Amino acid sequence: MVRVIPGNAQAYEALGNLYIQQENYDQALVYLRRGLQASSDKSNLYVNIANIQMLQDDPESARASLEQALRADDRNARAQNQMGYLLFQEGDRDAAYEYLLRSVRLDPDLISAHALLGQLLLERELYLQAVLSYRKVTEARPNEPAGFYNLGLALWGQGLHAQALSNIELARVLYERQGDTTGAERATELINFWSAQR
Repeated sequence: MVRVIPGNAQAYEALGNLYIQQENYDQALVYLRRGLQASSDKSNLYVNIANIQMLQDDPESARASLEQALRADDRNARAQNQMGYLLFQEGDRDAAYEYLLRSVRLDPDLISAHALLGQLLLERELYLQAVLSYRKVTEARPNEPAGFYNLGLALWGQGLHAQALSNIELARVLYERQGDTTGAERATELINFWSAQR
């Protein structure tokens, strides 16, 4: 495809994504960088490059790529999300919060951003906003117990105890189905603790 149309940025990006799926990150970087040279819309290409750099445990390069993505288009929700994730990993929760908040405002359906933002909202005791984020997560990922567990925490913080217990129970069931005994035990302990407080 690229030999037929050598200046086609979309072809380079498609090949880069194909190599990412095959976990051949070095080859993916080659094609994504060629795409940068041929493209006027560089923001998404920089995000893809940053994703590879994070997979290769190179956060400094990933940050530089994300900064370039945001310079190219500061309304790129994926770039905002990835920068938030990177800052969270580095321990800068306040900056991560700001990037993740911008990310979900730009793309309300970006579930990975909602999941991490929800955690930061819980830490800030902003329970209503956390409930909204975790509802998005549980709607998109109905088989993942962590979303229901965290939704339960946010609901409890809002004083909605019956709904909170229901979500923690659902998380316990999902943990058990997945064979995650640690998660199931943690959910059971929380249910017992909360039930004793009611």
